[in-house]
Amino acid sequence: MKKGNWKRVELLIFISVMSLGLSGCGIGRIGKIIKNAAAREEVSEQAESSEQEEVSVQAGSPETTESSEQAGSSVTEEASEQASGNEDAELKEILAKEANSTEDEIRYFIMDDFDGDGENEAFAIIGSEPEYDFDEKGLVSGSVWFVNSNGAKMLQEGMGMGIKCESIMLGFDGIKYPVFYDVYATGAASYVYEVKGKEVSETPFSGCGTVQEQTEDDRFEIVDSSYDAEYDPEIEGLLGHTWKSYYFYYDRDTKSIKEYGGAEITQKKAEEIAGKDIVSESVTSEYELGTIYYRENGIININFSKTDDNGAILYYHRNWNNEKGCYVDDYNGESDELQSGTYRSELCPVIAEYPKDI
Repeated sequence: MKKGNWKRVELLIFISVMSLGLSGCGIGRIGKIIKNAAAREEVSEQAESSEQEEVSVQAGSPETTESSEQAGSSVTEEASEQASGNEDAELKEILAKEANSTEDEIRYFIMDDFDGDGENEAFAIIGSEPEYDFDEKGLVSGSVWFVNSNGAKMLQEGMGMGIKCESIMLGFDGIKYPVFYDVYATGAASYVYEVKGKEVSETPFSGCGTVQEQTEDDRFEIVDSSYDAEYDPEIEGLLGHTWKSYYFYYDRDTKSIKEYGGAEITQKKAEEIAGKDIVSESVTSEYELGTIYYRENGIININFSKTDDNGAILYYHRNWNNEKGCYVDDYNGESDELQSGTYRSELCPVIAEYPKDI
């Protein structure tokens, strides 16, 4: 019983005692009064408690509301997963029929809304496992396919040792570009695709080299695999495998992917940009200076060469990263060592953008 209610009972008892006196009959009546008052108070409390519970149920307590919301969310997620699973199965069925294969031959499958139009598409790798497999993500001797509600078509037949069962995803402004690797013994060619509505196509930089993971600032690199470390006069050709990174970015103004193309600059201009004579530091008297390229991401490539007594020409370069304020290797890691091979002004001329006012 609440403290305030007991006070009312005590007051009632006091008044009764004063009115009836302390006779036996009075005491008996007082007992009845106390008993009746306590009973009325208990009934009152039960009614009050019932009203509070009713209001709580009508208003909906936080626990009840949260439980209801969780149940609704669970049902929504389950329905969404079921719908996604049905669509996944439908696209796999279309793919198997168009590719004249079984679903067991679908070694890799990724479904998503790649162009952000509200409709899902899928990419897949179909084929068999090769006898050799030195890649932790697994290789498939087969081909890359695209499938949507209209049908399926093959995009790329593997030409190397196998297609890697993994795709990295470049993503800008809600548009996703899946990247597939055709693996060779000393590298991998990347095939990159873009979806627009019902159509799919290769990007301009697809097949140019090995696409690296995208960084947080909408940039990524493509590693070019070349044989340009040395000119051999006996065969009148180039030898020596090199790997050099070229630099790409997403242009938010044009909503397209561009390359940081290199503008040819002078030694004096390179010194002005870097704040020191990086050309003289790199090209001593035993070397012959070649071209110098500056890119708007702050990279300066200094190409130079050296001819030996047999007439062989050895090609080198050094890279200065003006954003980091140091020399870097061909993977943009800090390094003072000479790098082999020769940088070109661009890897993909059709999308290259060059520095202006240099």
